[in-house]
Amino acid sequence: MKINLTAIAGHVPEKMVQALSAFLDFCYLVRRSIITQNTLRQIDEALERYHRHREIFRETGVHESFSLPR
Repeated sequence: MKINLTAIAGHVPEKMVQALSAFLDFCYLVRRSIITQNTLRQIDEALERYHRHREIFRETGVHESFSLPR
């Protein structure tokens, strides 16, 4: 999951960078060994951001459906 978002910024639409950033935030947060109430709040926020920005992948024809890895 090592993605350097600054490497793709400017080469893909900004909403894609935002969606990937939110997705990575979500992934890193749920993999923590200790999850507090604050972590749960951050997970919810990251997931909400991902869902808000993910439509860019459909709009650009990159992908037609979405699912988060298990």
